[in-house]
Amino acid sequence: MRHVALLLLLVLAFVGHANAGDLVGQVFEGKAPVRNQSISLAGPTNVQATTNASGFYAFRKLLEGEYTVTIRGHSEKVYVFKTGETQKDIHF
Repeated sequence: MRHVALLLLLVLAFVGHANAGDLVGQVFEGKAPVRNQSISLAGPTNVQATTNASGFYAFRKLLEGEYTVTIRGHSEKVYVFKTGETQKDIHF
């Protein structure tokens, strides 16, 4: 019985991870990357991140659906799929 419960937990953990997607990208102002800038994501999951020194951001393990990415009052729509990685670069 204990083995069945452990197997069930492992299957549920795999299924939960398989239904999550990632959103990654880079933010530019002109040709220069925008670094250390807050960026928010609104949709099925609401989260915030900060761009790194090269202007890259990443939101991991998101539910599938349509999201709005907002930085400095500028918003863009993006659809995140439940598997794999979606890339969305933002240019000012």
